[in-house]
Amino acid sequence: MATAFVITTATNTVLLGAGRTGTAVFTVTNQTGHAVRARATLTAVDPTQAAWLTLAGLAERDYPIGGTEQLSVSVAVPPEAPAGRYPFRLDVVSVLLPDEEWAQGPVVAFEIATTPEPVPVPKPVPVEPRGYVETLAGALLGGIVLGLLLGGIGLGLGLLASGKAVDLSGAIGAIIGAVLLAGFLGFIGMWIGAIAGAGLTLRLRRFAEPWRTALPLGLLFPIWAIVAVVIVFSVSDALNASGGIAGFVTVVLAMALAIAPPALGGRAWARWRKTGGL
Repeated sequence: MATAFVITTATNTVLLGAGRTGTAVFTVTNQTGHAVRARATLTAVDPTQAAWLTLAGLAERDYPIGGTEQLSVSVAVPPEAPAGRYPFRLDVVSVLLPDEEWAQGPVVAFEIATTPEPVPVPKPVPVEPRGYVETLAGALLGGIVLGLLLGGIGLGLGLLASGKAVDLSGAIGAIIGAVLLAGFLGFIGMWIGAIAGAGLTLRLRRFAEPWRTALPLGLLFPIWAIVAVVIVFSVSDALNASGGIAGFVTVVLAMALAIAPPALGGRAWARWRKTGGL
């Protein structure tokens, strides 16, 4: 008889936890009118896989007249199972009279939700210190010190050569050569010193990628430095401040003017590439 057993459940939906596991509880009541030994089986309804269902405890149990048993079914779904609704049911059949005493339980289902697409987390805007003061200080210090050093070496070598001249014209030529050598070596010293000074200062101050500042500084320097030196010395000549202390001050001012704009420009370029702003 199809109503030999009454199979009920508190809910027709099994809630799965974070590990894709859950439990369904069925109540089986003997309505055969006599004591019976019955077997419970799990039926996986497509697309549910039987391997995902496990009956807890004994499958075969003795039921007295009107007796009731609770059966628990564990659900464990593998991670690769696609989203969807997966039904199954619990059936009970008499061991001695399987064709006459049996019952099908209500269909219970568990649902695998669609995994939501991860919400893209916007990349934080890089926070980069301004660094203009550090760049300018390092470039000026390195450029002026190395420029004066190499320029002084060049001037000293030239003057030594002039001292060996045999006549006045030779001495004058040697002095002009000394000045030119001093200017050339001083220019190279400013160039290298500004790049190294700015880069080293930024690194010591733990700025990220100091080469982003030093590289454009080095590219801008030779172009701007020539213009700056011409401007400063033109003004100096107009003011008759080419000799003595005034001349030395003029040289230092020319070096500072030659170094400062490329240093600030290199730092501005690095910040714009890093943060999109100055």
